[in-house]
Amino acid sequence: MDILLTGNLLSISNDLLLKLTRYYRNILLENIDNPDLNGHNIVTYQDLSEEDQARVFKTYDFDTVIYFSQALDGSIRVFDELEKLERVIYFCRHTQLRRFIYLTTNDLQQPRGEQTNLREISSRSILMNACETLCEQAALAWIPDVLVLRVPYIYSTQGRHNYLYQLIEKARQTGQLLLRGPDYFETDFICDEDLGELLMRILDVPVQQGYRCFNLSGDNPLKLGELAAAIQRCLPDVSVKYRNLSNCIPICLKDAQLRQDYGWYPEHVLTTDLEGIVALTKARRNSFWQRWLKFRSQSGWRVQLLAVGETLLLFALAQYLNLLTQDNAIVSFLDFRLIFTVVIGTVWGLNYGLIAALLASLGYIWQKAGQTYWTVIFYNVQNWLPFACYLLLGAMSGYRRDRYDDDLNFMNQENQNFQEKYAFLNGLYVKVLENKENFSSQIIGYRNSFGKLYAVVKKLDSTLPDEIFLQAVSTLEDMLANQSVAIYIMGNRNYARLMVCSKQVAEDLNKSLYLPDYPEMTKPLKQGELYVNTKARPTYPAYAMPVLRDKELLGMILLQRVDSSQLSMAFANKFRIIASLIQDSLVRAIKFSTYEDQYLPQTQILCPAAFKRLLAVKRTLRNREYMDFILLRLQTAALSLEQISNTVGSLVRSNDSLGQDEEGKLYLLLNQTRREDLPIVGRRLQEHGIQYEVVDKQ
Repeated sequence: MDILLTGNLLSISNDLLLKLTRYYRNILLENIDNPDLNGHNIVTYQDLSEEDQARVFKTYDFDTVIYFSQALDGSIRVFDELEKLERVIYFCRHTQLRRFIYLTTNDLQQPRGEQTNLREISSRSILMNACETLCEQAALAWIPDVLVLRVPYIYSTQGRHNYLYQLIEKARQTGQLLLRGPDYFETDFICDEDLGELLMRILDVPVQQGYRCFNLSGDNPLKLGELAAAIQRCLPDVSVKYRNLSNCIPICLKDAQLRQDYGWYPEHVLTTDLEGIVALTKARRNSFWQRWLKFRSQSGWRVQLLAVGETLLLFALAQYLNLLTQDNAIVSFLDFRLIFTVVIGTVWGLNYGLIAALLASLGYIWQKAGQTYWTVIFYNVQNWLPFACYLLLGAMSGYRRDRYDDDLNFMNQENQNFQEKYAFLNGLYVKVLENKENFSSQIIGYRNSFGKLYAVVKKLDSTLPDEIFLQAVSTLEDMLANQSVAIYIMGNRNYARLMVCSKQVAEDLNKSLYLPDYPEMTKPLKQGELYVNTKARPTYPAYAMPVLRDKELLGMILLQRVDSSQLSMAFANKFRIIASLIQDSLVRAIKFSTYEDQYLPQTQILCPAAFKRLLAVKRTLRNREYMDFILLRLQTAALSLEQISNTVGSLVRSNDSLGQDEEGKLYLLLNQTRREDLPIVGRRLQEHGIQYEVVDKQ
């Protein structure tokens, strides 16, 4: 399901948007720029022209559009609200939109439909009433399901762009809480998480016909005086000022129908969440220590001067503490110069760590020079230990700091590269979507054309069976619009071995089919006829076409699953024609592959040229997830090539291949084999004196 969210999106938090992406395919946000939302099935657009907006609607074919009014949170100036809403509804008219949701304010002073003196209501109320009338008209003419939700103030426990957060933030800065209305005016608040839960419940319910309008309540009815008292309990130093205005303030309205239709009720209580919102405003204000750390993380001569100053200051402090405590028996064992060296190295890196070690050494010499001769300090080896400790700890702590900085810079650079790649890929993705509609009609017209059939014949013109398998699967998937193709080749004892298949059914298919277990399919295949699973047998494929050579069954081409539109005579005939072309090419390639010039003399070991070509095709098949294989390098010191061919051929399946490279090394290619299946084959080889090594020769 593709959903478009547009309008005033600043009032909702990232948590609500990320929650929607877990359940719906694409969320598109218009007129918002938030890098934290990148890579979560969310595509953002900004400053789209009218032509670009039309292209977006045409490309994505939205199932639901949710429009957030500019009047949310009591905004007064909404002069272009009707124009923007009309533009969005106009684009919705030309799509297969099923549901339109309009979130507007419930601060209308005059309910719609009542007669009153126009002088007593504001132009804003008339404008908002006109928007609801436009939505009602859209439900009658263009959009099946139109839902208008009148909501009170929206607040968030995480976001910073809602009315309540900005009100508290401004009160912290100015010391005054300014409320628009009188203290007795009752308003209401709803948490965006509760609103998001309601939207998800609405999206899960099947589309209803017509126009519906509901008044939402967050079950947080508060008089402005009560709201001010609750905020003052968190911010005691803030004074309150009321204005004698009541317009543009959401009021407390509630419809019980929402609980009956969707089983929804709000869970968040504003008075409980208020402390967290106030704490969020506090967290945003940087303390002196945070600003100091931010300044220290920068670069430049000022920071270098700061580093020198801190080093000298701490050195002087350490030297003073050492002199102060040298006669104190309790702390005399502490060497504050050692602590100083570690601190400077940890904070400023290797260079300053070594400088700190040098300063500590000089301080040690100066202190000891007053107690003994300096020659004793240098000529006595025991006195070298403090110098070594200073240098060692300064170097180690500084190295750790530099390594941490290098890792951090590397991660930041890598993150920047990823963001640039994402922006580039997102641009390519948008371009592809723009071209999708232009090319779709050409692809549909080309898929069943004679030119396409000629292209199929050219693709199948090969003498290597695996190249036929590669082209066959891609051709069938393309021309039949079916992603469950499989090709089996007959082995020994009525077993058919899986050669290639579509990646969507790779986990569901058996690697081998025992034909006596499928009598209803085997009989028509041996007669050269198309098998159709008309009785919906659970273990049988939907379609099966034989690969015959002189009335001998060499293999089969299967369509494991089809949808209801592909159970028709036209589809069956198309499959029969394409499978017949594949059969002719495959029989010719198998016949050519048995020529002796493909193998080493007196063996079934492919010569280097043939093996190299086979391995290249196998890798292409694996890259496209049509098959899997394991390549083994064999180690047989005492066996001849003929003995190796006979021995290995009796231990593996008929669809596995032996080959030799240009260096004379022998390889065994195990088709449709995974790592967990290797011990079975490996045990057989080792029992016959053949050692192996798993490789993937490039």
